[in-house]
Amino acid sequence: QQIAHLGSWEINFGTGISTMSDEACRIYGLSPGENIRSYESWISFLHPDDLEDVRQLIKSTHQTLGNAKLNYRIVLRDGTIKYLYSETKFEFDQDTKPIGLTGITLDVTQLKMAEQNIEFDRNNLVSLINNTNDLIWRR
Repeated sequence: QQIAHLGSWEINFGTGISTMSDEACRIYGLSPGENIRSYESWISFLHPDDLEDVRQLIKSTHQTLGNAKLNYRIVLRDGTIKYLYSETKFEFDQDTKPIGLTGITLDVTQLKMAEQNIEFDRNNLVSLINNTNDLIWRR
C-alpha cells in the first residue's frame, strides 16, 4: 500500500467505528496508532469546498446501497491539502442488511498538481499567442 500511496479502511455501522490501514493513516497525516476513527473525525478532514458534494454522494450511496467512486480534497492538521480518490463497497449480513462499508483511498495529489501545471502552461502559451503581434513560426 505504501508504494502505491493506496490506503484501505472499513466502517462498522454497528459501532460507528472506522479502522484505517497504516497507509491510509499516512495519507491523512496520522500515526498508525490513530487508525481507529469515527465518521465525524473523517468528515473533519474534508476540504470545506468539497464537504457538501461528498455528503450528498454519501447520502445517495446509502439510499441505493451501491458502490461509490469519489474525488475530493482533505486538509491535514498542518494545513496541507491533498487530493484523494476513493472507492467504497457495502458489506451485508445474511439478511442483506448493510452492516459496514469498505474502501480504498488513493493519494492522487502529485497527479493533480502535474495536471494543474500543464493547464497553467497551456493557458500561458495560449495567452502569449493571442496577445502577440509578432509572427511565430517553427523551423
